[in-house]
Amino acid sequence: MSDDDGLFGPGSATWHLMGEPILWVAGIRALYLQALHPRTMRGTWQNSALVHRHEAWARFVRTTEFVRIRTYGSTAEAERIGRRVRKIHATLTGVDADGTEFRLDEPEQLLWVHCAEVESYVDICRRCGMDAPPDRLDEFVDEQRRSAALVGLDPQAVPGSVAELDAYYDETRRRARACDEARMSLRMSFNPPFPPALVPLKLVTPALNILAFAALPRWARKLYGAPGSAVTDRATTVALRGLYQATRLAPARLRYTPTVRQARQIVREYERQQASDAWPPADDQDAHARLGPARSPQPSLAGAESVSERPGPLRVNQRAGRNRSNGHEGNVAARTELAARVPGGGGGAARRHRGDPP
Repeated sequence: MSDDDGLFGPGSATWHLMGEPILWVAGIRALYLQALHPRTMRGTWQNSALVHRHEAWARFVRTTEFVRIRTYGSTAEAERIGRRVRKIHATLTGVDADGTEFRLDEPEQLLWVHCAEVESYVDICRRCGMDAPPDRLDEFVDEQRRSAALVGLDPQAVPGSVAELDAYYDETRRRARACDEARMSLRMSFNPPFPPALVPLKLVTPALNILAFAALPRWARKLYGAPGSAVTDRATTVALRGLYQATRLAPARLRYTPTVRQARQIVREYERQQASDAWPPADDQDAHARLGPARSPQPSLAGAESVSERPGPLRVNQRAGRNRSNGHEGNVAARTELAARVPGGGGGAARRHRGDPP
């Protein structure tokens, strides 16, 4: 990675949360929730490789690559893939149940898809026992408005906190429904078309899908015809905690992808730099006030060493400087310019929705 950390960077909540394997469950949960918007599901079904099993894996790979670049790529890479997605969506149309033709890049559909993804990440992070206090989750939701801009949404019309996500679903879930295409997609997800080298994954896919489905809000499970029991919620939370703890036992080289391992190394260097910049600590500042400059404690050579002078390929002094103002607002100019160029949207915060409490 270069000094351009893209839309987020090492001080962000996004980099702190997104690399954990448990979030694969969140990704599957998001697909099930996204499918409950009938127009979105029909448009996807009519234009997607989902219905062609020999093409479905390639589509899945493209989707995961989009998430990887959006999260960890440079600003230029994120903008480039965002332009590609917007261009594709702008050319696609679907036909609703009443024969009405619609565009796939309608803001209402894009917002539903975005919120389902972000809310799923938030829900799994909160329930699995990850280090994700409420303020960090609010940070994450706010940061993801930059992701929304990539697909053509006005960031100011996108939920910027967990409370706003809850309010969005309070408003919109009344229009949600499990159409025939959504039910077919749910069934197909239990027998995905893995390439030959990954066929063994078929053994764990049903268990992961069941866990992802059980993690849906009660109202969403009911729309699919399943019980919306509080007992299911509690059992699912226990299972998520157990799975998260199990993944933590794996060594980093197996637990994380190469991109995530590199990002975690950048985060460690960034945190060392932040600690160095914070010298002297509070106790030393008190001593400095008592003793005066001539007798105040001096930093050790190890503490004064600049990260950029240490061996290795990572140089984070510039990176830390860009993020220092609030811990995660790196590349502000580039992000502001990106948001300014996003078409559509306009004014007013969107209203949002709440899943049933576990």
